[in-house]
Formats: sequence, structure tokens, C-alpha cells
Amino acid sequence: MSASATINAKEVFDLLRDDLVALEDEFGRDSVSGVQAITEIGEYLRAGGGKRIRPALLLLSAKLLDYQGCGAVRLGAVVEIIHTATLVHDDIIDEAKTRRGRPAANTQWGNSKCVLAGDWLYMQAFKVAAFFPTLHRSTPKIAGF
Repeated sequence: MSASATINAKEVFDLLRDDLVALEDEFGRDSVSGVQAITEIGEYLRAGGGKRIRPALLLLSAKLLDYQGCGAVRLGAVVEIIHTATLVHDDIIDEAKTRRGRPAANTQWGNSKCVLAGDWLYMQAFKVAAFFPTLHRSTPKIAGF
């Protein structure tokens, strides 16, 4: 590959900047629960940041396929919510004291509330994905499947 055809991580994230900002907004809206402790834990986890590699890959794939809708951002938030839920559960199982340079959520709210929050985040992500309209359209058949 020639030097002119290479792209670095900063350029990739610059390309995705607007979509990643929109994704953070989606994540924030989708992690609000009717149970105050779950909302607090969800906001704490989201505010902890992260690289957002998984949704970035989804957004890049959508750009590669010339997708024009807002669905990539919505589903990118779903991917990040699922990832966040796994981190909450991992921290409980591993008895982690920190996550991303901050106290792990389980050290702030306890294991029981964090298990509940992690489970709720999973179910919320699945709910958002299940009601996403393009998932109900027929998809092209792939040979052998």
C-alpha cells in the first residue's frame, strides 16, 4: 500500500466525529431507566468513556456500504450498550476496583445494583435493536444460508 493510501486512527475518528457525537447522545437517551439507581449507574458508565472501537467499526462499515440513514448511529449505540453491560458484569466477577481509571461501578453501588444495571442495559439494548425498523425487512440471501 502506498503512503498516500494509508490512514491513521486519528483520521478515522475525525471521519466519524459527528456520528460518534450522535452515538453518545443515543447512548445517553437509551440508558435512562425508570429506576433511579440504574440511570445513575448507566450515566456513570457512559461518562467513563472508552475508545468506542466497536461502534466505530459499525459506522465505518456503514460508510463503506454507502449507508445514508441514521440507523448506523442507533445500532452503534446498541453495540456500545451491550459492551458496557459486559464490562459491568466482568468487574463484578473479577472483583475489580477500577475501570478506565475510575472506581468500578460495583465499588460505588454494590454488586446487586450493578448486576441489575448490567442486566437492564442488556435488555434495553435488545429492545432498541428489536424495534429497529430495518431489522424487519427482508435481507438478501447468502448462498448456503
